[in-house]
Amino acid sequence: MVAGLFSGEAFVRTLKDEVVGDVRQPLLILLGAMLPPLDFDVREYHMQVPKEWFQAGKVTFLEHNIYGNMPLGAEILGLPAMAAWPGE
Repeated sequence: MVAGLFSGEAFVRTLKDEVVGDVRQPLLILLGAMLPPLDFDVREYHMQVPKEWFQAGKVTFLEHNIYGNMPLGAEILGLPAMAAWPGE
C-alpha cells in the first residue's frame, strides 16, 4: 500500500507542482524587488541623501534633511551605481 503512494502518475504530478512552486515564489520576490519605491521614508532618506551627496561630490552635513545626519548602512552602496549611471 505504501509503495502505491509514491509511484506512478500521482508522484510525478506532486513533484511537478513542487518544482513549479519553487520557481514561482523567487520569481515573484524578484519582480517585487524591482518595483520603484513608493514610501516617503525610502524616497526622502534612503535614496535622496546619497543622491545629494553624489551631486555635492562629497559626504557632507545636510541641514535640510535631519535623517541624512544619521548613520547610513546599505544606502551607501547606491553611490557606485550613481557614479556608473548618473542619470539626471
